[in-house]
Amino acid sequence: MSSMISSNRSWYSLIGLSAVLALALAWLSVFFPYGVDPEKAPLGLYVALGVVAGFVLLGLRLQITETSVSRQAIAVLVVAGFAMRMAMIWSQPVIEDDSYRYLWDGAVLAHGINPYIHAPVDAAQFDALGIPNLAPVGSDIAALQALAAEHPEFHARVAYPWVKTIYPPIAQGAFVVAHWISPFELVAWKAILLLSDLGALALMFRLLSRLRRSPLWAALYWLNPVVVTQGFGAAHMDILLAPFLLGAVLASLQNRAGLAGLALGGAVAVKLWPLLLVPAFAARFWPDVRHLAKYVLAGGAMLLLLVPQLLAAHDPNAGVVAYSETWQRHAFLFPILVSGFNIFTETPDLAARALVALIVGCIALALAARAWSSTTAFLNALSFPILALLLLSPTGYPWYLIWLAVLLPFNDSRAVFALFITAPLYQLRFLLGDDDALYQSIVIPISFGLPILALVWEWGFARKARAYAI
Repeated sequence: MSSMISSNRSWYSLIGLSAVLALALAWLSVFFPYGVDPEKAPLGLYVALGVVAGFVLLGLRLQITETSVSRQAIAVLVVAGFAMRMAMIWSQPVIEDDSYRYLWDGAVLAHGINPYIHAPVDAAQFDALGIPNLAPVGSDIAALQALAAEHPEFHARVAYPWVKTIYPPIAQGAFVVAHWISPFELVAWKAILLLSDLGALALMFRLLSRLRRSPLWAALYWLNPVVVTQGFGAAHMDILLAPFLLGAVLASLQNRAGLAGLALGGAVAVKLWPLLLVPAFAARFWPDVRHLAKYVLAGGAMLLLLVPQLLAAHDPNAGVVAYSETWQRHAFLFPILVSGFNIFTETPDLAARALVALIVGCIALALAARAWSSTTAFLNALSFPILALLLLSPTGYPWYLIWLAVLLPFNDSRAVFALFITAPLYQLRFLLGDDDALYQSIVIPISFGLPILALVWEWGFARKARAYAI
């Protein structure tokens, strides 16, 4: 009894520490107004507290099985996570500007203009030579220029203004709703994210109940410092994926193929990468042809939402094209692949991207081939392709970890938590610079190398354990 009480106290202490760290990070954000010089802001302290918060999350992971489930324990978990999000809703994004693109897209679409056709630069009053851009009265360009003239400071903060939007239609719909609530207000956008995340939490509890896992496992998402800081502090739209992915998983476990197809199609219409998970869900319904047909038809109907984006994808400045062909940030394994291809081809970057797509695709298909055999195999077929994509991608942004965090409550891998501990190191690039030797040779290898070593060790240990068991 005394050990159980002690474990429960440790659980509450770790939750309290998570909340205190989130409040501290939210408070520190006031020192990061837009355009601040990172050297004049407490960025090192912000990164350090983020790393500590990652270790606290690992402590929560280790404590879950030792803590008795009670209404009080669940209530404290829910209230603490909600408080962490509310603190971040009123905080300032720390050296992140993606939210300006979201709210610009929402305003453009709310005015009946297609953001897949017009880039923010189209709203400029003058071209690069200072010559006025004269637009016909009543044209979309004239409307964009009027919108930019009403909000000049906001329009000037949209990053990569020559690139047309990359965000799929359901994400665009969320941007529009935020604009309707309060135009160009970050708090309105964060309120949309909060509603989405509350829905995700409800689905998570239902999934955990169905899988007969403790509801306390939800802490790995709900109290996750990367989800809180990147999803609500920096206001990244990846939070919108959570209810769609969890809804698809729950529907598939309930054998509701049509609903699973709709939810997964919705996830793709938020961000394109969940296409990678299509085979795993299909395998879940195999060989029932009737259910498989429902899944394909429902998912296909949702994917029709992508038509406007696909019709504009021929433009080299289309967001999807620019991102897939040229973007590279904070990556570890990808530059190694590029260096290797330098010996064989004049387009090593393109070759490396093709190889990454092939590897991740093969992993997804190989795991999907076994997804029908058990619930564990199905969940692995969802988690590990995401993990492979995160480790091999040419862009290692920390908010991409939200994709994996959604499935953390259903995955027992402790090594994966190393990614959430090292994720805040990404922000050191703003202090050191992308080409700095320290950043390239130490920060990035630690950010991804340590998690990779932890995963290799864990998989090797598990293989030895199975061998001894035999």
